Amino acid sequence: MTQIVRVVPDVASFAVDDGFAYSVPDSIGLVEIGSIVRVPLSGRTVRGFVIDDDARSDRRLRAVKSVTGDYPVFDRRLLQTLRWAAIHYVSPLGPMLAKASPPNVPRRIEADPRAPVSAAASPLPKVTERVVAGGRLPAHA
Repeated sequence: MTQIVRVVPDVASFAVDDGFAYSVPDSIGLVEIGSIVRVPLSGRTVRGFVIDDDARSDRRLRAVKSVTGDYPVFDRRLLQTLRWAAIHYVSPLGPMLAKASPPNVPRRIEADPRAPVSAAASPLPKVTERVVAGGRLPAHA
């Protein structure tokens, strides 16, 4: 089943504050609230923010083109706060979400499960033993 998300485009207009429903192709995978996406809008592709990851629609939907980064930039609670700020400061929601988001969202780095991680030897236990025993530490020049 195709996921349907509600996206607020990064457009300085109050007319888009409720967002638009888009389908998420299977090739993109799962999209979460707070994900930054690229979506078609009025003949161009714009940046947008996912505000609902369980949207419903009976209409034929346009598809999300891509996801920017692997991490969401806000969650439901922060979204509520940003909605309040947009209302309080009389700002469209899209630009408010853009200002609250980092300019670049990193991609997920896969760690090599075969690479062992060794703990570095710390001089702290030796220093602690000397201090507890009443010894003085050497002065550094």
